[in-house]
Amino acid sequence: MPELELQSIPEKEGLAAFDLSLWNSSSKDFGDNFIDDFSIDFLFFAGSDFVRVEFGNTENESYRIKNNQLLIGFSESGFMASVTVLGIGVEDIKIIKEYSSE
Repeated sequence: MPELELQSIPEKEGLAAFDLSLWNSSSKDFGDNFIDDFSIDFLFFAGSDFVRVEFGNTENESYRIKNNQLLIGFSESGFMASVTVLGIGVEDIKIIKEYSSE
């Protein structure tokens, strides 16, 4: 599994808000509101004290919203491009790396 350092890009403190206006509010099945496309590639990384998932179907990340130990990265178009969890302990990172390399 590749290891990386977080790229320095603009960060804003706060909560990420998502536009739900495209959701089918007339549907009785909540699951109809999601895109179930399991062919989308993603990359998983473990750094020295963080883990990160990058979604391959989006543009490059241009800014992040930070809330405590959670970073959500967005493209210029406003699509979610990554999720990063910070502050993970050394022992937990070792376990994650061990199990993700199998």
